[in-house]
Amino acid sequence: MIKNDAMKALADPEGKAFFLKMVGDYYRYMAESAQADLFAQAREGALEHYKQADAAGKDLPACNPIKLGLALNFSVFYYEVMQDNKQACQLAETAI
Repeated sequence: MIKNDAMKALADPEGKAFFLKMVGDYYRYMAESAQADLFAQAREGALEHYKQADAAGKDLPACNPIKLGLALNFSVFYYEVMQDNKQACQLAETAI
């Protein structure tokens, strides 16, 4: 409910990207300690929200702290949860 209500209230891309990043972070933290079905659910939730945050913040300046924080956290997600070092490095390099 909070997610749906908050998202409707956010009109600016920076706020929307920040909120979606935070939801992605929440799922990533769950995935880091979850097992079996809960792990898969948390992993997919993080991936979905990080991608939505990335899309919402695509027009933000490259030096925007929210965009940089998203790139860092999304990169950590790929490295730690998805075990995809190549994608993690690519995200980090793109942000730089």
